[in-house]
Amino acid sequence: MNIFQMEMRCPAAEKISTGVIKNFRLAFRHGGVATIIPAEGFEVPVVLWNITKDCERRLDVYEGYPRLYIKAKVQIVTLNEIVTAMVYIMAENYAKLIERPGDKYFETIKEGYRQNEIELERLEAALILSSY
Repeated sequence: MNIFQMEMRCPAAEKISTGVIKNFRLAFRHGGVATIIPAEGFEVPVVLWNITKDCERRLDVYEGYPRLYIKAKVQIVTLNEIVTAMVYIMAENYAKLIERPGDKYFETIKEGYRQNEIELERLEAALILSSY
């Protein structure tokens, strides 16, 4: 979601729009890193990117695919349409351990929310929910 992070990892990636994934919520798990988990009535704000195969390979390495994160197809609701897109979701055996994120990591995510004009309250709520 953080534009600067994507520019470093995937210089060829193009931001398309923002949207939400319905019936999921943001959570912090193993190592205090972010994932999304099913949660009826919630929604996760996302940034939709057009990526190349090279970008995907770079992201696979960064995300620890397929060990730490797996790939899933989800429906993203934007202002204009509903699209199917790939997301990284923490592998089930790691997603069981709830951990708060480190300050620097959380600030990087927060900056991504700001850059994309997404309400910070949603991020703060995810932090609170990840405390149990």
